[in-house]
Amino acid sequence: MMRTQSSRLGKPLRFALKRVSALVFGGVFASFVMAACAGGAGANYPDRNSVVAAQAGWCDMLAKLRKEPGQWGRLGECKGAYPSASAPYLKGMTECFFERVQSEGENAPDNTTIVDECNAKAVAFMHGDEKMGAELIDARCKRMERCEKVAVLECKTAIEKLESGTRAEITTKYNGAALHDVASCLMSADCTDDEDSARGACYKPANEKLLWFP
Repeated sequence: MMRTQSSRLGKPLRFALKRVSALVFGGVFASFVMAACAGGAGANYPDRNSVVAAQAGWCDMLAKLRKEPGQWGRLGECKGAYPSASAPYLKGMTECFFERVQSEGENAPDNTTIVDECNAKAVAFMHGDEKMGAELIDARCKRMERCEKVAVLECKTAIEKLESGTRAEITTKYNGAALHDVASCLMSADCTDDEDSARGACYKPANEKLLWFP
């Protein structure tokens, strides 16, 4: 069923989750659901200000899509939320989401479909910043060595050979705080018989807070 613009912006606070396909070594699994966000995260990370600014741009975009007259009462709430997405990812998603809804109007699909399609477009033009994603890549590869007996060098070489957009999917799609949390989980979680799912579980909290929707 088609959804109107007003229906897009009329439900309780929640984040949109992105379904992420299995990536390097079958790594990331996440279902598209909604979860509440706790603000104030990322205070000690150098990318915080850029993430806050990009989040403000995302919120301004949502406000522009409203059909109701007057100021949007949820704007402050939206700008006060701190997502797990990186600033470049937020900017790419903001541009794509707005263009898609504006071009298709009442015929635009629901948020889930648009986010899924825009995600592929956003990461395609992102670069896998080695410095930003170094901690997470190191954690992934050390876990591979510990749990699956894959040498760290072999793991890192395989990741380096990936296209930049694919590297971004497992690294710089997320901001510094989120990357640290995923890396910490990968380092501390016990090995399992299903390492694909174990890695996916470490990414799940970050995937649950990528984008804010009312």
